[in-house]
Amino acid sequence: MKINLMKHLRLALAVLALAGSAGIASAQNITFTYDNTNSVFYTTLSYVTNADSTITTNYNVNTTWHNWYNVNAGFSWSTNDAATNSASGSLGIDFGVDPTDGSGSIAGSQSLFFSGFDALGDNGAPINLNNYSSVQFDILVDPASVVNTWNDYGTLQIALFNNYSYTTIGQYTITNDAVNTWYHVTVPIPAGIGTWRGPMFALQDWVGSPSNPNGWHLNNPSSVKYYIDNLTYVAKPPVPGISIQPVGQELFAGRTANWNVVASGGQPLSYQWQKGSTPLTDGTNVSGSVMTGSTNSAISIANVSTADVGNYRVVITNSYGSITSSVVGLKIVSPTGAEAIATAALNPVAFYELNETNNPATGSPLYDHVGGFAGFYSNNSSNWFDGILGPEGAGFPGFPGANGAAELVGNSGGMLTIPALNLNTNTVTFTAWINPNSYIQDAAILMSRYGSTASGLVWASGSGDLGFNWANNGSTWGWRTSGARPPLHQWSFIALVITPGDGTVYSFSTAGISTPGNLSVGNGNQAFEGPTLIGSDGGTANRTYDGVIKDVAIYNYSLTTDQLQQLYFAGAGGPTLRFDGVNMAWDDLSLSPVYPASSATTLLEASSLTGPWTPVAGATSPWPVTPAGTQHYYRLKVQ
Repeated sequence: MKINLMKHLRLALAVLALAGSAGIASAQNITFTYDNTNSVFYTTLSYVTNADSTITTNYNVNTTWHNWYNVNAGFSWSTNDAATNSASGSLGIDFGVDPTDGSGSIAGSQSLFFSGFDALGDNGAPINLNNYSSVQFDILVDPASVVNTWNDYGTLQIALFNNYSYTTIGQYTITNDAVNTWYHVTVPIPAGIGTWRGPMFALQDWVGSPSNPNGWHLNNPSSVKYYIDNLTYVAKPPVPGISIQPVGQELFAGRTANWNVVASGGQPLSYQWQKGSTPLTDGTNVSGSVMTGSTNSAISIANVSTADVGNYRVVITNSYGSITSSVVGLKIVSPTGAEAIATAALNPVAFYELNETNNPATGSPLYDHVGGFAGFYSNNSSNWFDGILGPEGAGFPGFPGANGAAELVGNSGGMLTIPALNLNTNTVTFTAWINPNSYIQDAAILMSRYGSTASGLVWASGSGDLGFNWANNGSTWGWRTSGARPPLHQWSFIALVITPGDGTVYSFSTAGISTPGNLSVGNGNQAFEGPTLIGSDGGTANRTYDGVIKDVAIYNYSLTTDQLQQLYFAGAGGPTLRFDGVNMAWDDLSLSPVYPASSATTLLEASSLTGPWTPVAGATSPWPVTPAGTQHYYRLKVQ
């Protein structure tokens, strides 16, 4: 990135001063264009007036440029710096005029330094030149200048100045064809040079006399005037750095591990992923897992098994150096209970069981067990480490006897962060088990608000109705009366189902199955190109979910009501079928279902497992039926 600091030099130097002693960041060029006639400079001049080059006068001058010009100084302002750049200014330096009285000839070392100084002269910020590769500038010689003995205009030294000492970093002989013609000059900055305030320019035009070769004297005391423009410190492309590290993975067998690293530095960057210290290559492994992206910033390992368990890292290299990422592990785990097994069977994009036991205050990972989209807890959230438990006991047989969950405090700004899912869809389902402590209108249960995306599952009202926001459409987030209302202080299974033409919210609990709330609305694709947050709406503290949350799943398709009921019953238990009687003769078959009393039931029959399935007319529990044919199939639909 190029920063033009000198369109107004006073402002530019103030910016440098604010940067402090650390200097300007290495990723930024610094350019001086000299386009302001009221600019202020801090200048140092050294004049050699004796034939033996004895320095007789040192001037430390803090003054405005136009004041120097008024006394015919060695530094002048040019409003026309060549026909090729007539609309802008340049730095004019005149070697050959004594600024003390405007007369006589001066040659030798006459220098200007300016970078890092403000109008006071002493308290500007120096620049750490280890972050820069070169100084570049344009130079033009005024037609009134006179060539020297060697038929050129002298050798321009480029030096760096600090605390009244300097070091020369390069030089450039001004050839006789530079009159009224701009030349672009590049002077490399040596490595390890440190912090300086320069550069300064010095015109060296001396030779040794025949009688005393080592006694320098002025070769040609006549005037040389040149112009400098577009002086630029060129930032050195840095060694690689890592802004986002890969994170560990815990996956069900057969799923896909995804690791991503975000790096910066001089281009091009090369990547090499490793398992342990062994470089990885793309292709199918002996175990059956399939690897892609082993030399990219993102790597995937599909169909993982125990053979893929281990530690992984990536080495990033450019021409300036290399860096190695954090070491992250891959672990294979099993679904914890019937509810997790049923969820995984429906193939979600991501599934967060929230069984982590790491301390959120120190950066607990957040594992996705099916898609490898691992995230993290914020330090003001709680999990199993803090004793937060999920559904358990007789009311929830589909969960293990002990399982964890996450908890957030309303209006606290806490959240759980999921990386970019890149769904780019308008057919999606969000599901979660929640145990809310209170209803907070507009608090998010699952929300992405990044880039072009603003969509998620929220509390539509303070009375407990669920709602949604899709594409930040006011007709969605303004919908407050879904009727899907999970009770406080008990576990419910909730869902948001998006199709191109509507959005539906569900609530299932032991208090009953709420009538699904449906809103007909056109829903366009949403990218989900950035973070998705569990329990928060984009970091807005007063929209933080208040309560416990468990088993969050995200699907890139629209689940049916039947599929959602199956997920609820997988966790909460039932309904089940019991066959009455030992003699299973066709004429005395009876089915006695066990199901929640509030459910509506229908007995269906078919001549084959593939259907078609039709209701049994007039059948009531316990449904004594007389099948037709040699075989028949029955199933019970419970709503």
